[in-house]
Amino acid sequence: MKKINALLIMVAVLGIGTAVAKPVHAALTTNSSESTTATSDSSSSDSTEAVQTKALTSPYVVYGAGLASEDKDQIKETLGVSSNYKSLTATGSDYAKYINSAGTTDASMISSVALAPADPGTGVKVNIEKFNGQDNITEVTSQQYAMVATMAGVNDVIITVTANKSVSGESALTGVYEALAADGISLDNQNTQAANGVLDATQSAIDQNSSDDKYPGKLMGAVGNVSSELAEDHQKMVTMQLMKKLSKC
Repeated sequence: MKKINALLIMVAVLGIGTAVAKPVHAALTTNSSESTTATSDSSSSDSTEAVQTKALTSPYVVYGAGLASEDKDQIKETLGVSSNYKSLTATGSDYAKYINSAGTTDASMISSVALAPADPGTGVKVNIEKFNGQDNITEVTSQQYAMVATMAGVNDVIITVTANKSVSGESALTGVYEALAADGISLDNQNTQAANGVLDATQSAIDQNSSDDKYPGKLMGAVGNVSSELAEDHQKMVTMQLMKKLSKC
């Protein structure tokens, strides 16, 4: 039932806009990070390329507002940030804007994220990096970080997440939204609310299947496959409407 709910919410997203969530493959876990890559299946590549054309124009690092200043340099190193990254801060107000209108305090915004443009055709890759050997992102999965970017219509980006203490990872998720907005990507409130609905639904399903390490990838892949098919149908409908208008000119 949770899986069906997630797909129904995705239908709502595609009713708002034409952004496509490409299929997300299962996460690969290594000693240093959790990593996942979102790429399009060959059978749907034509339809996704038709509607998803955005690329990140600059690398960004978004620090949580509650990050202790003495840990910032190590967070920067863990994220692989260099001097050409544009630096932003994710605040409690940003969290209220993109994640939950109830908001939170700046002090609770701990996790940080870096986004960098990737080579064409790479897709969306997410690395959840350990901090001092510890896995500190406890709730948001690599697939969910990837989904935010793909639903915003962003191709070919590397997202790296970490935190200096055990936290949910929502500050970093807010940071993804913040970086995309700073890069000029339009983030409609209805779109972000729908995306958060998908995150909630998929998180519940993932929690219920915690014994299956491959389940998050399977679920996000299913969401992506359905969204690609719906986006293709949406594109055809828009094209038909445009042709009708042109025929009357």
